[in-house]
Amino acid sequence: MLGWIMDVVLCLMLLAALTGGFILNRRLAALREERVHMETMIRTLTATVAQAENSVHALKAAAQEVESSLRERVTKGRALADELVIITQAGEDLARRLEEGLSGAAAAVRPKAEVTPLGTPAGAAAKAQPRLRALDGLR
Repeated sequence: MLGWIMDVVLCLMLLAALTGGFILNRRLAALREERVHMETMIRTLTATVAQAENSVHALKAAAQEVESSLRERVTKGRALADELVIITQAGEDLARRLEEGLSGAAAAVRPKAEVTPLGTPAGAAAKAQPRLRALDGLR
């Protein structure tokens, strides 16, 4: 009888081992299947990361290109601004000299008094008036 009990216990233990092995086999199969999915996901992630790196490099290259173009434009703009300052100063100097020259010429040409002497005919004073007006317009 002790042999029987030992056989039954041994059979139960074998049955428990078989059940455990079956459950373990199913879990390992599920793990293998998930491993395939994980490998696919990792490949996709790696490709996406590589594409992102390429995009970042392209973006950096474009930024450097834009920066150099912008620097060129800023340099040209500064040169033009400096040139405009020089032209403006030259124009102001020329205007000042013209004004000084015209006001000096007008003072030299303008008679001291605009009255006609008593003995002069009225026609001679009328002839002098248009010239004076023209000189006043130059000021």
